[in-house]
Amino acid sequence: GVLDDISLAQPFSSTAPKYQANLDNVCAPVSLRIKVFLQGPYQAATGLMNDGLRTAGVLPTVEPFTGWGYTHVNGGGGETVQNGVFATTGRNAIVDWIWVELRSAANPTQVVATRSALLQRDGDVVDMDGVTPVEFRNSAEGAYYVAIRHRNHLGFRTLQTVFFFISTTVLSFTDASVPLYGTSALRQVATGVYAMKSGDANRDGQINAADRNLHWRLHNGQPLTYTTAASDFNFDGVVNTTDRD
Repeated sequence: GVLDDISLAQPFSSTAPKYQANLDNVCAPVSLRIKVFLQGPYQAATGLMNDGLRTAGVLPTVEPFTGWGYTHVNGGGGETVQNGVFATTGRNAIVDWIWVELRSAANPTQVVATRSALLQRDGDVVDMDGVTPVEFRNSAEGAYYVAIRHRNHLGFRTLQTVFFFISTTVLSFTDASVPLYGTSALRQVATGVYAMKSGDANRDGQINAADRNLHWRLHNGQPLTYTTAASDFNFDGVVNTTDRD
C-alpha cells in the first residue's frame, strides 16, 4: 500500500523548532550539506552503500530527472558531472543521482527551488564536483522545508522548516534526529541507522504490486541500463528475485 507522500501539506507553525547553523558568510549562496542513505544498496556490515551502478559504468553524466518528467525550478536542471568524479573509489564513490527540493515555508506543497545532486557511498550528498555541498545559487536566505527524492526509493520531506541563515546548513537524515512529515518516512536498516525506503520503481510515490511484481517481470532478463533497470533496488547490476525481498 501507500507508505508516504511528500507532496501532502503540513500546517506551518511559527513556534516549531528550526534547524540552523552558525553564521559563516552571509554573501555566500544557500547550500546544503546533507547525509542520507538508500535502503536498497545499504550494507549494514560496512555502514556504506554499494556503488554497483558506478562500477558497471551505467550512471549518466547529465542529470536524468528531466527525462523522467521531473520539473526543475529556480536554477535546477541540466546538472553535469565534472570529469573524473565517477572514477573516485572508496567511501566517497558515487552511488547514484538524487533530487533535492526547497519548499515554501508558507506552503510545503510549493517547490521553490530544485537541484540534481550526487550521492556518495557514505551518504553524503554532493554537487557536481563530487565533493562540495549542494548549492542553491538563486535562493535567498530564509526558512524552507527540505524534500529528498530518488528514482526508485520513496521520497520524504522535513516536518519543520529549516532556516538557511548562512552559506552552508548541515542536515543528517540517517539517525532519525530530524523530524519528518508522515509516519515511518524512513526505514531502519541497522541499529540506529535509517534510510529511504526501497521499492518505488515507477516513481509514483507508492510501493505496491506494480513495483514489486509487474515492473520486475517486465525488466527481468533484459540488459542492464540506467533507464530500464528501475527495479534494481540493491544496485548490484542485475534485476532478479533479490530485488523483491
